[in-house]
Amino acid sequence: MAFNFLDAFKDAATDERFIREAQEIIRSSVFTDNINNAFTIVPNIKGRQQIVVARDIEKVSRKEDGCNSVSINPDIPALSQEWDPTRVKVNIKKCYTEFEGAFTQWQLANGYDVHNIEEATFATWLVSFYVDAMTKDLNRVVLMGDTDIAVDPILKDAATDEQNYDFIKKGLVPTLQQLQADPAFAANIVTYTQNYATGAQYVFADGDVRNLLREVTDTADYDANQLFMDRSSYRAYRKEFQNPAVYPLDSTARAITNGLADLSFDGIPIRWSNQYDRSRKNDFQGLVADGLDPLTDTHLPHFLCYTDKSNLQVGVDSLSALSDLKLEYIGGDDESFYMKGNYMLDFKIPNPYNLKAAI
Repeated sequence: MAFNFLDAFKDAATDERFIREAQEIIRSSVFTDNINNAFTIVPNIKGRQQIVVARDIEKVSRKEDGCNSVSINPDIPALSQEWDPTRVKVNIKKCYTEFEGAFTQWQLANGYDVHNIEEATFATWLVSFYVDAMTKDLNRVVLMGDTDIAVDPILKDAATDEQNYDFIKKGLVPTLQQLQADPAFAANIVTYTQNYATGAQYVFADGDVRNLLREVTDTADYDANQLFMDRSSYRAYRKEFQNPAVYPLDSTARAITNGLADLSFDGIPIRWSNQYDRSRKNDFQGLVADGLDPLTDTHLPHFLCYTDKSNLQVGVDSLSALSDLKLEYIGGDDESFYMKGNYMLDFKIPNPYNLKAAI
């Protein structure tokens, strides 16, 4: 019997076992895997739950002085924050023909025979479709989410795009901006020159990214296990090793033709984000106050962050996340498919003392 797309969706929508399995797959894929391999997922967060980081103490030892020895009562500097998660609603709506077309393209891209489709194949696609959409949203919001995003005219279409970014109080880059404005942490954030070079934001000379990496890491008084940046910065750094004028070696020729494996700096692994570049170019415009042209420039197209992966925390309520996952097809005049669910989300840098960045 020929595969019926509409019947398959209706069956999935009422199959409790499929819904439970889909919930588990989505939780595992979206909420357990580390975003960009650069963030740490913290499950089961609750509002007002404290995050306290105590800094290391030292100078507590003294020369033995017999009965006259004096005890030391050192101050233990600590920084306290609170999780403040926002309920995020997922509500995907696709008309019948678009949804069916997306399924057909997925089959072709993954080597399936479009004339011999089983419901199990459809179920696999349905979950992957949901996971892909949620993962992109989660990446975008964790990197650039900001409840104050409307304060400055940085969005190309504020009426449309504001709702795509104002989920959480501050994502990674808005948090870096907040730290830059705080006298206690301002020295930890250096200027990324290209961000403010109108008409030349994507122009890199050999050594630009390498020198910035050196500036950020050399001034740190801690060791961290990663460097995290936007994709265009990573590509500019990679090109330095593919320049025969700088490195006239056979290995350079091989690097040009075969590409380079994942790069590091001084032994520190580098992670990067494609989502950051795509969202910045599509949704953001340059800020006049930064000396940029809104028509041709982009708001903060680059960032660089040096800190432990464990210090970039994405909080989710993974136990209850998507407990109300629903698939709906109303029919009649409304020939659209709906995929609904919700979860709680927040982002924190628990220890901003152990962070250096460039924006």
